[in-house]
Amino acid sequence: MYSTAEKVKQTLGAPTILINNAGILASHTILATSDDYLRKLFDVNVLSNWYTTKAFLPDMLAANKGHIVTIASTASYIGVAGLADYTASKAAILAFHESLNQELKHHYNAPNVLTTSIHPNWVRTPLLAPVEQELKQRGSAIIEPNVVADTVVERILACTGGQVFLPRSIGRISALRGLPNWVQESVRDGVSKTIYASAKG
Repeated sequence: MYSTAEKVKQTLGAPTILINNAGILASHTILATSDDYLRKLFDVNVLSNWYTTKAFLPDMLAANKGHIVTIASTASYIGVAGLADYTASKAAILAFHESLNQELKHHYNAPNVLTTSIHPNWVRTPLLAPVEQELKQRGSAIIEPNVVADTVVERILACTGGQVFLPRSIGRISALRGLPNWVQESVRDGVSKTIYASAKG
């Protein structure tokens, strides 16, 4: 990552926009998750955010200019059967993103280095293919990838940081942790039932 970052800087100059969008997903239970796959998932979904930020943030700080976008998920807020590794990784990058934002304010005093976290619900990508039919049967809204991409571009062009949920109505999921446990479990149960059938195999 670091050597590639140096090549980018030498060829194009220091980037002022970083979009962390790498992610993998496969539906399986905790006991059926191999150690090798678990390491791969956290390397791609979590550690890549650290590496790219460490590679490109110093130049943004020096210029006091930049925008770091984290493509998280509504899965950052809810753990479900069959996707424990994925949901844990999305919770991890949300915590990373929030901590980065706080460090930019309180440690680096870099008000012009912005951060945005994007939290899509279900997006029509190859990752969703195994459960897409089940989601449709349950009436879940599935958004197109261009909706996510357009939202990212809009935030960057507007020089606006913050947190975005897609669709916007799904933003209430962020309040889930503050609700009584029985309410949380009810929501998790609904999502788990959708995912679990594909995880049994």
